[in-house]
Amino acid sequence: MATITISDRLMSSLEQVAAINGVTAQDAANALLVNYVAANRNGFVPNEETMKAITEGQAITMGVVPDTLPSFGDADSLMEYLEGDE
Repeated sequence: MATITISDRLMSSLEQVAAINGVTAQDAANALLVNYVAANRNGFVPNEETMKAITEGQAITMGVVPDTLPSFGDADSLMEYLEGDE
């Protein structure tokens, strides 16, 4: 069994942000790690960029960090945003 450790600095940051959003840093970290392990069990091994996106998405979903991403009413608006043509 592998051991995953989180640095004191990262845990401190998680604690500050998580407290604002009503969850514990440990619960947030556990949920992220569960998803990571589940993904790896299914043969999916994300690269660093994908792992950051997964982590950010989970943190937003859990309310650990605020969702500052824009929303779109149609695919054309989304594509314009992604292409930088806002």
